[in-house]
Amino acid sequence: MIVLTSAIVFTVLILIVILFQVALAVGVPWGEYAMGGKFPGKYPISMRFTCIVQIAILAFIGHCSE
Repeated sequence: MIVLTSAIVFTVLILIVILFQVALAVGVPWGEYAMGGKFPGKYPISMRFTCIVQIAILAFIGHCSE
């Protein structure tokens, strides 16, 4: 039971992080909340592509934790 609960909590938390990365990738001006505020406002295009890579990595990690 505790393993199932942990898996559910992990899945919810990783989905929240993925949604945050998606928001950054599409241009939501939350840059001050990521990377220590190095890019306030909207992320530059290069960082948006980096968010897409991070989304893929997080999804892979989430999939492997099943």
